[in-house]
Amino acid sequence: MERRIDFWRERLMLCGHCDHRWRVDLDWIERWDQAKETCPGCGMTCEHEDSPRVTLDSGDPALVDDRVARFSWYHTSTQPDWPTQHFDPAAVLAPETRRRLGGE
Repeated sequence: MERRIDFWRERLMLCGHCDHRWRVDLDWIERWDQAKETCPGCGMTCEHEDSPRVTLDSGDPALVDDRVARFSWYHTSTQPDWPTQHFDPAAVLAPETRRRLGGE
């Protein structure tokens, strides 16, 4: 399943102080990071320990276990052929590290 890539999509915010939830765009997040925005529910800024934060959207279909495998997943890499057909991330691990991770 392919989804349109949209880095400018709205994000869901959750206030750790009053539990208010609301949607914001990246411009709002930029202003909030500079303490120029507050929680609409209680006025909390980003400067507090339990301040509002970006949180997951429970309506996102990528969070439904039986649907995840149908999505195409992408990331960037500096390796032009990543991942190689026989990619083995453990190939560079020392035998002791392998053992600590549970063995082969």
